[in-house]
Amino acid sequence: MPTRAYENLVQRFPAIYRPIAAQGNRPARHPLPPVPPPPIYGFESLDALLAPKYQLFAPAFIDNQGRIYGQAEAFDAEGNVLSNDVVVVKNGAIQSVAPGGYVVVANQHGLAGGLVFTDISTGTARAAVFEGSTTRLLPARPGEVFAYVMDINEDGDLLVWSQDASFNTTIWLVESGRWTQLNFDAAAGVVLSTYLGRDGVVMGTMIVAVDPASFDTSGRGYRLSAHSGVLETINPAYPGDTDVSIQGVNSRSEALGYSYVPSATEHIGIWDRKLRFQTYFTEGTSQFPTVSNVLVASDNNLIGILAVGSPDDERGNVYLITAPGARVNLGDVVLGIPPEAGPIAWIVGINNGGSIVGNTADGVNFLLTPRGAQP
Repeated sequence: MPTRAYENLVQRFPAIYRPIAAQGNRPARHPLPPVPPPPIYGFESLDALLAPKYQLFAPAFIDNQGRIYGQAEAFDAEGNVLSNDVVVVKNGAIQSVAPGGYVVVANQHGLAGGLVFTDISTGTARAAVFEGSTTRLLPARPGEVFAYVMDINEDGDLLVWSQDASFNTTIWLVESGRWTQLNFDAAAGVVLSTYLGRDGVVMGTMIVAVDPASFDTSGRGYRLSAHSGVLETINPAYPGDTDVSIQGVNSRSEALGYSYVPSATEHIGIWDRKLRFQTYFTEGTSQFPTVSNVLVASDNNLIGILAVGSPDDERGNVYLITAPGARVNLGDVVLGIPPEAGPIAWIVGINNGGSIVGNTADGVNFLLTPRGAQP
């Protein structure tokens, strides 16, 4: 019977029909969808994968097809570097080698970026891009002595960090060969980090205030249009939060980061293109006392939590947010870690399939591959 019809009967025949309880008229609560169980991961040493040609393979990026971009190095018996190459590996086999470079970033379309030392004795380096076995040096800025590609987006646009002999630094957006210097309003704050979105958008963190007594800083996120010069501030998402730290930008120009109180509550989540915040996990609470400092994520928002500073019994832990509100200690779900490798210590990259590259506490570089969900 419709509610309104029943209420009419209550008014007409109060001795027979009882009023509907107040809570019955409230909107029903829709429970959150069940959280899927975390996956179990298999462990594979990347260093052993390329032996004996190379003794070390430090990953920088894993794409959604499983290609791993990294730095491969070979040493002599005294530990001197014989070769350092940008290598792409897939399914345990080397797909390409670009000799003599250092890789920092890559995108989903086979383009990697980093640097090439042009005079190792003086530390002089040029920004470079790598594609397959091809290395291309980028034009040096006037007076430049050191430069590298710090980010690449899915359109092939680059962020280039450049420094001169007096340690003056500039950051450049490179779009189809067109160079645009990023100009930050010095009055807005001191820029700490810069990540590249699309269509000329860069995002990151800046210091906006310093306490002269304690030297404590207050941070905000920012979004800058390199085309228009418009700089927007990303403020804390929750009442009571004092700081923002942007940790990365995905292919949709959405920002990964923290809205937080230093050494206390940390809301981890994503700011969308309208700068609305979606919370994925809250830590620094009595239930989850973790205080961390670094985040890394796949493009579909599988988020790694790194650099845990407290509490003491969690130091060194690496966590994975598998869905909003669901967090797992990565070390608890990895099978086959050799005792000599030590525990999982760092995540370098995660792809949309959940594969993870990183390194252990004892310096073993690894690939973690999902093997299905926990029973």
